[in-house]
Parts: sequence; C-alpha cells; structure tokens
Amino acid sequence: MADDFDMIAGLDVADDFEPGIAEAARLTVARHATDAGDCADLLTMLGLAEDKSRPRGCRECSGPLSLLTISGKCGLRDFCSYKCRDAATRAGR
Repeated sequence: MADDFDMIAGLDVADDFEPGIAEAARLTVARHATDAGDCADLLTMLGLAEDKSRPRGCRECSGPLSLLTISGKCGLRDFCSYKCRDAATRAGR
C-alpha cells in the first residue's frame, strides 16, 4: 500500500489544461454526478472547479442552472430553459 502512495506522490500535476480539455472533463463529471453537490465536490477534488471569473448561470437571464442543463444532456447547455435558449437564438447570442 505504501508503494501505491509513493507512485502517486511522484506524478507531475498539470495546472494549465487546454480550455477544451478542462471543459470536456467538467461535462463528463457533471453527466456522471448524482446531484449538483456531488458534482461540485468531484470537480473540486479533481482540480476542475469552475473559474470564478467565468459568469455562472443562464446566459440569457442569469438564473440558476440545474445539473441536467449544465451537463448538456437536454440541449440546454448554458441556458435554464428552452424559452431562454430560443430568445438568445432569435437575438443572435
């Protein structure tokens, strides 16, 4: 068991991922998490927690996003509802 920890301690950690790779990893975690709290915990543990400078919430109304809409499973990625997605699409955003 001690040998396992020695192997882990010797690994290099990449602090600067390419944006696409980090985003894909976040989406994979969101798809497999049981709820929003679980998702947040896993992202923090993996060092993939959202950048605080990035706006959070719906791109149209800034409302909260559910785990389902964050994961993109229903085609609402970054929108809280079809209404907001359609409004942004019509406005060209």
